[in-house]
Amino acid sequence: MNPDLERLQPYPFERLAKLIEPYTGDTPPVSKRLAKQHPEKLIVMQRVAVDLAARLRVMLDLDRIRPQLEASLAEDVGPGDVTSELLVGEGARGRGRIRAKAPGVLAGVQVAAEVLRLQGAEIEEAHNDGTEVAPGDEVLVFSGPARGLLAAERTALNYLCHLSGIATLTAKFVAAAGNAAVLDTRKTLPGLRYLQKYAVTCGGGQNHRYALYDADVNDEFVPAASGNELSFGLAGNAGNAGLGTPVGSAGDPGQANVRNW
Repeated sequence: MNPDLERLQPYPFERLAKLIEPYTGDTPPVSKRLAKQHPEKLIVMQRVAVDLAARLRVMLDLDRIRPQLEASLAEDVGPGDVTSELLVGEGARGRGRIRAKAPGVLAGVQVAAEVLRLQGAEIEEAHNDGTEVAPGDEVLVFSGPARGLLAAERTALNYLCHLSGIATLTAKFVAAAGNAAVLDTRKTLPGLRYLQKYAVTCGGGQNHRYALYDADVNDEFVPAASGNELSFGLAGNAGNAGLGTPVGSAGDPGQANVRNW
């Protein structure tokens, strides 16, 4: 038996068979170059689309964002809430409710809840992200040290309102798009990309690109390359790295070959 057999690349038909199998989450991304090499191009491209949607969906991970939430509280509270220290007893407890003031789609409920937990709150009731709400609906019910609740409420509301606004607007676009998919971009606020992309999914949209490094040759970069030859090389390298290679273009006819790579 050939001792180097394991080093050989899979045959094309074996790679194609992998594409048709149900996605298990433990295989590398499908390269679009494979679609160029086989008559089964449409099947491969459909699989690429399904793969990308499955791989790029942002799921909420509170452990990941907890340092950001702590920093947000520190930014707002600073050395302390003077008003609460003067008017609220140190051992006083309180109970709070967050209600919807307008119809919309929720996102960031657990983010707001985690902000409150960081100040000692206990969460009694919480709606699920992605839920449609009407004015007056209770979104979150919590209790805990009164000073802590007052210190956390603005930061919690800022996250909840911002993310729910994204989810609500996304849901409107999804409803208007019919059978078309609504994709997001990486044009997000610095530091909030992860949460903003998560909010898009709560509204029924799909995550597309997460960052500059994943699967795109940007049209702004093409003029910096020395003609189409280098642009082809960039796309080819992306394909070799196991990435899809959509090539953006500003519409210059001289880039037609790049767009069709």
